[in-house]
Parts: sequence; structure tokens; C-alpha cells
Amino acid sequence: MAILKWFGIVLGSLLLIIVLLLVLLDWNVVRDYAVRQLSQMTGRRLTITGDLDIDWSLTPRIHTEQIRFENASWSKEPYMLELAVLEFRLDLLALLTGRLVIPELTLTRPRVRLEISSEGKPNWVFRTTPVTEAKAEKGSMFPTIERLWIEDGRVIYRDLSKATDISATITTVHVQGGDDTLNVQAKGKFEGEPISVNAQAGSVPGLRETDKPYPVALQIHTASTAVKVDGTVEQPLQLKGLDLAVDVQGEGRITLLAFAGLSPPHYRLSVYSLTSHGTTTYGA
Repeated sequence: MAILKWFGIVLGSLLLIIVLLLVLLDWNVVRDYAVRQLSQMTGRRLTITGDLDIDWSLTPRIHTEQIRFENASWSKEPYMLELAVLEFRLDLLALLTGRLVIPELTLTRPRVRLEISSEGKPNWVFRTTPVTEAKAEKGSMFPTIERLWIEDGRVIYRDLSKATDISATITTVHVQGGDDTLNVQAKGKFEGEPISVNAQAGSVPGLRETDKPYPVALQIHTASTAVKVDGTVEQPLQLKGLDLAVDVQGEGRITLLAFAGLSPPHYRLSVYSLTSHGTTTYGA
């Protein structure tokens, strides 16, 4: 969850800085100040080269373009994050009470590169100050996002120490009469073995909800193995309250189950289920 926490902190800080300064200053000053603050916080250079506009209301809409966030110095890729358009609404009444609430957030053509060096160092570990670390622990800078829309998202996960290189597309899909869902399709190599992943899950804001289970459907395939997971998770951020049916077929089960984060005691069993009551059942 360290990746999710830090992306939330960086995103929340950027949104808050932009909004507070737009009240008093022109957008060029806002852009430059946001760049300095986020660069200082993370030790990575942030650039915003596009337009920044605001449409005022009790939930103002803020629009900015061409955002780039520098990658780790050891990476061959210059940017860890590239974003064509960032557009969001802010709840000003909630802000007055000290809460950062985003009713709507749209990310257009985000490109995220998550990498681990050959020495095992992740590129999402940033330079921090004691103040920043304290805020991260309290979660005071993490925004509450009520609706997230991702258009043409791409994520690359590369682990140079384990021959892993996976490229994924992420898109928000609107279901008529229902909640938005995330559609993820990925291909590449996991520990040297070709792999493909097709996943459907609830919306990102739904990860924080506790009043209803979070739906998950996942299919993982290699040349010799297939894993299918279908069910719900009551507390997905803590991986608690599992109610999943898992079907594992083929010979490469250990590798695939490690990828999915599952650990049944007997790898020769092909079907098992994890339940929210902490019990596990198995079948041939």
C-alpha cells in the first residue's frame, strides 16, 4: 500500500496547492509554486507546462495540462508519471473543515512507470523530510475522491532484479444504472515467464467504502497455467473480509499464485475458496 499512499499524498498536495493559490494569484504563479513545493517534498522535479483554468462555484472545476514527474536517477525512463490533462472538482465547504474532498477527478492519458532497480530499489521511494513523514502517517494530505474517471491510462511495472516487465492499460467503464468499474488488461513477463492479465474491479473510490463489498474479477494466463478469481473483498486496502472463489489450472501454479498474492497449503489442488470468516475450503 506504500505506492497508493504516496500517490495520494503527492496528488492531494498538488490539488490543494493549486486551489489555495488560485484564490489569490494568477495561474503562472500557482504553477511555479506547486512545482517548487512538490519537487522539494519528493526530491523529484515536477513540471506543469500547460494551461491552468478554474470555473468557480461551491465545487469549482480546476483544469490543468501537461504534467510530468521525474523518475528515479537510475531509471532509463525520464519520467515516473506523465499526465496529459488533470481536471477535478473541489468541495470548498469540506475544505473549510480541514478535509480535502474531490467530488470528481478525471485523469486523461496518465502514464505511470513503477520500477525496481537491479539492486531492488523501488522508484516510488522518495526523499522525505520529518514533517512530510509525519503527515503521511496521519493521512492528513490524502484526498477523499468520490468519483474517478481514467481515460486511456497506461501503467508499466518493471522489476529488473526478477526479469519482470508488465505493461497494462487502465480505463474507467461506466455501467448504466450501476457503479463505475475499472477495466485492467496487462501483458508481459513475470519472473521470465510470459503472462497476461484481465481484471475488472469496483471503482477506485469504492476502495475506501466499508458499507458494501468491493467486487473483484481476475483472470491470469501463462502458456501452462490459468488462474481465475471471482468474488468480493470487504476491506480491499487491508486485504480483509475475503470472499473469493479461486480456480487454478495447469502446472505453473506456484509462480501464478505468488503473482496473485495467494498461498494455499497444497499446490496440487486446483480449486479453492477464501471466505470472509477466515476459513479456506479446497476441492480437486
